[in-house]
Amino acid sequence: MKTGAIYARYSSSNQTEQSIEGQLRVCREYAERNGIVIVKTYIDRAMTGTNDNRDAFQQMLKDSGKKQWEVLLVYKLDRFSRNKYEMAIHRKHLKDNGVKILSAMEHIPDSPEGVLLESLLEGMNQYFSAEYFYGHNFTDVFSNIRFIYLELPQKWYLAIRYARFDI
Repeated sequence: MKTGAIYARYSSSNQTEQSIEGQLRVCREYAERNGIVIVKTYIDRAMTGTNDNRDAFQQMLKDSGKKQWEVLLVYKLDRFSRNKYEMAIHRKHLKDNGVKILSAMEHIPDSPEGVLLESLLEGMNQYFSAEYFYGHNFTDVFSNIRFIYLELPQKWYLAIRYARFDI
């Protein structure tokens, strides 16, 4: 069995403890299904994911060096970070410490296609944070979204979202 830690975060005071509980429940269920024993949980409340100035997040990075767990579970990658540059830095830090990040809700294969999917998800996570910051109404944003489906090897499909905005 592998050992793991869970990192959970919600970003605003409009969200509640139920958001954290839901993330923890999904991550624990994922761990149980995949033979991962959870040994530590890190939680940041009402903290943005657009930077890494989060106490529990920083503690998790430090603790990864103790090699007490090999997997970091997150509900979705956007809970870990909404900044693709910091995501790359911290993913490398964890990898150097023998820790792999797993998303309970986003099946990311351990393959070249998985590298592509991670990059797309990280870019979209940062994009949606920027859209929110600059005041776009999500109803307007989502009404312009279209889906393109790319068939990837081994009948694995990836949906790429894009939006067209008139400037």
